[in-house]
Amino acid sequence: MTFHHFQAFRLSFLTQLDRSSYPVVDDLIRKHILRSNIKSKNASKDTAKAPRGFVNVEGYMIAQGDAKPFEPTDYIMTKSVLENLRDIARVVSAG
Repeated sequence: MTFHHFQAFRLSFLTQLDRSSYPVVDDLIRKHILRSNIKSKNASKDTAKAPRGFVNVEGYMIAQGDAKPFEPTDYIMTKSVLENLRDIARVVSAG
């Protein structure tokens, strides 16, 4: 199974769950699909500088379009918002 297939598999199961169930099911997927408890290969890239033409969104490198990235000042980035953003970024980065 490729990394992209693994991410797609996680996405198909995890997006339907509430946040308390998410880590439980994610651990089960890692245990039974990867047969290990390793973290996502992107987990260490949370603070990595994005290569030219990309933007680091919650640890995932996303190809940058023509518009300049910005962070709204009137939007509250709660923990659940950041977790959802990470899920979306994972899908986009996987193509």
